[in-house]
Amino acid sequence: MATVQMFGFPKDDSLSKKGIKANCRKDFAPSNYSKVCELHFAEEAIRKNTKVYDEKTGIKISVLLKYCRLQNFAVPSIFPNCPKYLSMSSNPALECPE
Repeated sequence: MATVQMFGFPKDDSLSKKGIKANCRKDFAPSNYSKVCELHFAEEAIRKNTKVYDEKTGIKISVLLKYCRLQNFAVPSIFPNCPKYLSMSSNPALECPE
């Protein structure tokens, strides 16, 4: 089984509200310790590499990150066990245990 990375719940108020709205758990209120697994984020919300520009050679280098990072706009939005209108995906492979 592959490992799945966990991220803190968004701290930005507007992103946090979007994440809470997309989450189908009744009366969910994230704490400072709340975590969300990477399966709840759209592919484009997760940054898996970084790019560096070497000024001496003029070459752009892309390096795979050891740990993924979230983009600034990332919001947990994939909740397969929720009604389809609340979630961007209903892929059963993404389902997390309750």
